[in-house]
Amino acid sequence: MQAYGSAYNVPITLLRFFNVFGPRQRPDHEYAAVLPKWIWKAMRNETIEVFGDGSQTRDFTYVRTVLDVCMDVIDRRVTHEGAINLAFGNRISLLESIEMLKKHFPNLNVNFVPTRAGDVKDSQNSPGLLKQLFPGVKPVEFEQALAETVNWLKEYGETVANGPTVSD
Repeated sequence: MQAYGSAYNVPITLLRFFNVFGPRQRPDHEYAAVLPKWIWKAMRNETIEVFGDGSQTRDFTYVRTVLDVCMDVIDRRVTHEGAINLAFGNRISLLESIEMLKKHFPNLNVNFVPTRAGDVKDSQNSPGLLKQLFPGVKPVEFEQALAETVNWLKEYGETVANGPTVSD
């Protein structure tokens, strides 16, 4: 994209998403994001699996926040040379997210397994550029976003689970 924009003098905006989660995200796929996958398993009283000791951190971004930024890019025609990391620098450990999930699923069972080779220990964005370019966009608090995701999956999860898959 950057090369194309430079070569043809086309203004572009590149957004790099960090650990996006929220409603309408498929929870049952082999490569599903961790939070919807855990919620889905918890809804079925299945044990969730944590690779490592759970101290790993992620800078989660709620899908509504992603949408707010994308709409702002379109509405204000925001352009920028280089990628804009779309995360607000709020690290949440997997253990913290599990504790929040236990508020919705008190009998949540967790199984800790060895860390996978290549797994990232900690992920956190430096949000200065994001806040500078999108001062009106505020992130949804993680616990609220998690609750909204849990509620949506409880109500509509069956409609997205076992959904269409990408084929060759």
